[in-house]
Amino acid sequence: MSVEEVMKVVKKDLIHYQNSGGGMTVSGGEPTAQPEFLLELMKTAHEDGLHTCLDTCGFAEWEILEKVLAYTELVLFDCKHLDPSEHQRLTGVSNTLILDNLKKIAASGVPVRIRVPLIPAYNDSKDNIRATGQFVQSLGLKDVDLILFHKFGFNKYRALGRECLVEDKRSLYVTDHALKILRSFSLGVSVV
Repeated sequence: MSVEEVMKVVKKDLIHYQNSGGGMTVSGGEPTAQPEFLLELMKTAHEDGLHTCLDTCGFAEWEILEKVLAYTELVLFDCKHLDPSEHQRLTGVSNTLILDNLKKIAASGVPVRIRVPLIPAYNDSKDNIRATGQFVQSLGLKDVDLILFHKFGFNKYRALGRECLVEDKRSLYVTDHALKILRSFSLGVSVV
């Protein structure tokens, strides 16, 4: 689709945005993987008076993010794991660029909400949650969303004849300990 085609669809809900205070969130996959399109879309929406939100994992060159931030009112930023070796093992890429970008975005003044997908036995340890809280607090950020693990993808794995390597071990304890740890850093924490 072209930017014009996307904006035509987005503007169909203009009354809803005006009544709710909402706007356009660009997510993906990773929206920065199409940097020229993303920049043009965010600029057009911003110039049309829409609230703009970028949902990103932060794995992009800073020059791309910096340009897009000029037209962004809110960033939703995924924090999957703070330990560099664990992040590399779990995602296939280092978190060095990601965390550097988060530092720069936090310093830019654009509001940021950190989003932590809690994945049982992968990133829900007390040590990782504590490291996340410390890091978020050190950046002067205040808002964290815990995204709970769910079973929606399990049937897809079965249908594809593939093994899902994550078991649904999540319990109220996992959510409860993550909430307590993050809130101990004076962070506003939501469970989504």
